[in-house]
Amino acid sequence: MKFLALCSSNKDNVANTLDLIPIGQQVEIKNKKKTIISSNKIPKYHKIALNEIPKGASIIKNGICIGTATKEIDIGAHIHVHNIVSNRAVLKVES
Repeated sequence: MKFLALCSSNKDNVANTLDLIPIGQQVEIKNKKKTIISSNKIPKYHKIALNEIPKGASIIKNGICIGTATKEIDIGAHIHVHNIVSNRAVLKVES
């Protein structure tokens, strides 16, 4: 079976999966003419890392920064709340 993900900008370091991706599968990245191997199971419509992303680096989707990596992320890894902090919802607690 062919697994697909979509990347919308050349600046992006993540792509959105179009299928449920099992671990160790080839994923064709449309619009980048690139194929990567999934390093873990990735739900449909979730993000996959297109390259290694260092801790503290920006997560770029649609050409804009959507968050920051909270740990080092391997190529082909699932990108979600377990390894990034979102720019949309940052709660500041004041003491």
